[in-house]
Amino acid sequence: MKQLVLASLLSALFIAPVYAAESPLYAGLLVGPSSVGNSSALAIGGLVGYKLAPFMNTGTISIEGQITSLGSDKYISLGRTIDAQYTSIGVDAVAMFPLPNVKNVSVFGKLGIASTSSSVNCNGCAGLNVVGNSSVSGLVFGFGGQLAVDKNIDIRGGYQTYASNASNVYVAGIYNF
Repeated sequence: MKQLVLASLLSALFIAPVYAAESPLYAGLLVGPSSVGNSSALAIGGLVGYKLAPFMNTGTISIEGQITSLGSDKYISLGRTIDAQYTSIGVDAVAMFPLPNVKNVSVFGKLGIASTSSSVNCNGCAGLNVVGNSSVSGLVFGFGGQLAVDKNIDIRGGYQTYASNASNVYVAGIYNF
């Protein structure tokens, strides 16, 4: 009985990566500088995607969802830092379109919809144009490049901008299931 269990576990160990490499699913983590209005901070986020179909012999169209903390920092208004703290989060759903690629390197454009939520906590901001909480929905677009390190790991660099006057530059590690 122990031999049967051991053989089953070893089979699963060696067969699972074969099936995993064929999965259209991927996920990743990203980090990089962001800009919200006149303020900047560190953005951290996560993404999940699904590869759909080949696109004009250049790569695979994908759909992707992403949530990004666009930062938390001192708020800047009228060119000066005021006693306020902002936090901003972006959630988006995009289609990624690959451009012609060379070996392990691909270039992509992305277009979709996004919602960004921001909140500003301010002490003594009476009379200043500072919004407490806001949410903006609209288009998000971006572009970037991706390097396939091996069949399961990619490294991506990119830029995206939101309708809410927020943007970020990022580096992401991607795992292909």
